[in-house]
Amino acid sequence: ALWQAESVSQQVPGAGGRVLDDKLWKAETNKVRITVCQNGTGDFKTIREAINSIPPYNTRRVILEIKPGVYREKVSIPKPLPFVTFLGNSSDPPTITGNDTASATGSDGKPLKTFQSATVAVDANYFVAINMKFENTAPHVVGSMGEQAVALRISGTKAAFYNCSFYGAQDTLYDHKGLHYFNNCFIQGSVDFIFGYGRSLYE
Repeated sequence: ALWQAESVSQQVPGAGGRVLDDKLWKAETNKVRITVCQNGTGDFKTIREAINSIPPYNTRRVILEIKPGVYREKVSIPKPLPFVTFLGNSSDPPTITGNDTASATGSDGKPLKTFQSATVAVDANYFVAINMKFENTAPHVVGSMGEQAVALRISGTKAAFYNCSFYGAQDTLYDHKGLHYFNNCFIQGSVDFIFGYGRSLYE
């Protein structure tokens, strides 16, 4: 069953046997895995469908195993959906791509502005991404206004990114707020390609 718990080996807490984050500890010992594959061989064809299947106020680590491919989606992980992991293939990472800009018109007829231009927006806590590419392909025209085009915005806290790449021109990675960790990540842009108020470690 899709929401059947994954079997996990006995885990040993760090810091001398103390659990530093009880919510995270419980989530990691009760995982569920969902497969996203565009050819229909997984549980879902799109990342948005997979996210929509997660119950609000989820307390389990939900691993979205995203198969290789180019996913042309605008993806949002709202605050009531913590503990989500995007897991890609290390040899052929999947790409999530979009081309919205701050000046683009939203569904309400108003400009999106920088905050809503993100291809992937994460408002939930405890997000993890492994072996993923995040992209905003909107070109940057020198001297023009409203060309901010975010590839990923992270606004939740206690998030981690491993072996991920972020591609854009202006305002590629919006490290908005919270505690974040980036390990072996590549970030490309021309103007303000890392910005925000996050308390983050990059190594």
